[in-house]
Amino acid sequence: MEEGSSFLECSRYIHLNPNRSKLTRPAERYRWSSYRGFIERGVSPVDWVVTEKTLSQFDGSRESYREFVEAGRGEKPISPFERAYAGLVFGGEAYIEKIRAMTRGLVGNSEQPALGEMQRLAKAEAEVVESLVDEIFGHEQPRRQRRLLLYGLRKHSRLRPSEIARRHGRSPGAVTLAVRDLDREAQTNKKLQRKLSKLAKAVGRALTSRVTNAP
Repeated sequence: MEEGSSFLECSRYIHLNPNRSKLTRPAERYRWSSYRGFIERGVSPVDWVVTEKTLSQFDGSRESYREFVEAGRGEKPISPFERAYAGLVFGGEAYIEKIRAMTRGLVGNSEQPALGEMQRLAKAEAEVVESLVDEIFGHEQPRRQRRLLLYGLRKHSRLRPSEIARRHGRSPGAVTLAVRDLDREAQTNKKLQRKLSKLAKAVGRALTSRVTNAP
């Protein structure tokens, strides 16, 4: 979660949950809420709740934080957790881009579905890959170039095989076969190996540039 407005929005959403659930009004009277510890000095419902980080956004003023939370009572709430990117990251586009870069290369598993989705989304836009494939493999025969395009999109774009297939009028099986066959060929074809490496590096540079130039 990004510090600043995203962090504060989440804090307010949590503290207003008792009001939205009609558990009690006002929220500070709900026995399981830590809200009182934020707005009343010397109150600590549980000793493991830390308030300093949140209150520092208001120069330590509990009254200012209370006013911030109270201002959200009449608004229709939108859960920040539902808006989290890939169900994992909450913040602005520049922050999301940085997290994408950080998660590239990490090995996920079935117990980390959000990481897997983040890694998929961390890949390039289809248009970027298509342009680079055309640039690097434009001299190839049309049929082979189409296979290289399917390969490039599967390896480096965020599209799933079914999406790649629909986009280029092929079957998902054709996408899988293109990846398998070209990976095998690259084991003995050094020229292909170098060009596939060149494609990967070009995509990496495009992604790095996007992160660097994010506002």
